[in-house]
Amino acid sequence: MSGHDPRSPLRSLPWGLLGMFALILAVEAFAADHESDLFLKIDAWTWRQTGRRAERSVSKPRVVCLGDSLVQVGIASPLVEKHAGLSTCNLAISGGQPASSYFLLRRLLEAGGRPDALVVDFFPRHLQQSPLNGLDPWTALSTWGEIVDLARAGRDAEFLGRVALAKLLPTVRARPEIRANLLAALNGEDQSDRQHVPPFLRRNLEVNQGGLLCPPISTPAFDTDLEAWSKTYFPADWSCDPVNDAYIRRLLTLAASREIQVYWLLPPIQPALQQRCEQTGFDARHLKFVRGFQAEFSNVTVLDGRHANYDPKVFFDPHHLARDGAAVFSFDVAKILRRSINADRTLPRWVDLPTYGNRRIDGPLEDVEQSRMAAKLERAKRFH
Repeated sequence: MSGHDPRSPLRSLPWGLLGMFALILAVEAFAADHESDLFLKIDAWTWRQTGRRAERSVSKPRVVCLGDSLVQVGIASPLVEKHAGLSTCNLAISGGQPASSYFLLRRLLEAGGRPDALVVDFFPRHLQQSPLNGLDPWTALSTWGEIVDLARAGRDAEFLGRVALAKLLPTVRARPEIRANLLAALNGEDQSDRQHVPPFLRRNLEVNQGGLLCPPISTPAFDTDLEAWSKTYFPADWSCDPVNDAYIRRLLTLAASREIQVYWLLPPIQPALQQRCEQTGFDARHLKFVRGFQAEFSNVTVLDGRHANYDPKVFFDPHHLARDGAAVFSFDVAKILRRSINADRTLPRWVDLPTYGNRRIDGPLEDVEQSRMAAKLERAKRFH
């Protein structure tokens, strides 16, 4: 007589526990597949998309823009491409740091990219902070090898553990967003406006080849407390975190090994804020830091916009350019690149950018607000 053996090893397995693990894995897999729509923050999404853009590198750009939001919103790739006559890609990301710029450049080169020039900035505020403090951006951008690289550079095993857990279990880092979406669904609320990466933002990133253009503001923030602003973003006791220092050196070394010219941007900020930075001593400390790297690397040219005297009306905030300011900045940088690369002319290693003024700029421009209106029109056409 055959029958089920009660002593079978299968009966002794903890099926309840195994079922719970299977459910967890299923939930995490679903979350990973839908995080862009459900809870991935805009900054983290742009980091991820930028990483993929660097890996694809289909167009093999001759000019690659790297850095943080000052380049992301300040350099309009289509304008640089048109007026420099050089294919251009913007891989700068909000909150970008030397490590992210280094990883992105390495990916682009491994994908077969052969740029002639890098246009890069390193925002002092980001340089002062350890790159190991953040979580979401590294989780979205970095490969496992890059995470290990960063943890080793900072000698921080805890960072490695935190990022690894967040990569393996997406819901760990997004509990507030998931909770909000679940409550909205249970309450029957319309969640169409809860999408963390709206279509118009995707459009603007695509139109501007990785960059974003901020819309002009109707009332400039002339009443901004520049003293508090300078203390927050341009402190008098400024210094560079050692990990950031190391990755700047690695980035410049990698560029030099491929004979890539590096254009280190010092973007314009509001003139009154620039004056305060000079009065507090921040400016002198920062310039000494920049000059130190330039003396070490012969492939570095500094493009200095600190005294270009940009009108406060063309800024989105005291140190981020809006569309019209970005157009002039991009145009002037493009002209310098054209003279240096296409005409093969040797530039001084420290170039002061032209004073702000009206330019006859012919080229495509679309800011985020214009993208919002365009996306609305496209949606309206689909429903009619």
